[in-house]
Amino acid sequence: PEWGTVESIELSRAHAGTAYVVVDARRLDDPRPHLFRTRDHGQSWERLENGLPTDQHLFVVREDPTDPSLLYVGAERGLFFSRDAGASFVDLRGNLPAVGVADLEVKHDDLIL
Repeated sequence: PEWGTVESIELSRAHAGTAYVVVDARRLDDPRPHLFRTRDHGQSWERLENGLPTDQHLFVVREDPTDPSLLYVGAERGLFFSRDAGASFVDLRGNLPAVGVADLEVKHDDLIL
């Protein structure tokens, strides 16, 4: 969204020209998640939101280093993942309390919050 703040940019290690961007629009009274992907070096962008809560902003997106179809998203009150490169997301919190997940890293097959 215009005047939104870019929170996170994730470049794909597996696919040249592919990147993911998280935009925060809370200052514009827009609490919705804003996650976008380009596959053509930024010429066009598609919105990825299926399965993400409509009332939470996002902080970060990460692509799994070994499986590019696996994405992780840190949100205002939890953690979400996609097994289909962002076509749909599922809540991954499990026993994690409803806390903000501001940064993520996948290292040695571990997801670090």
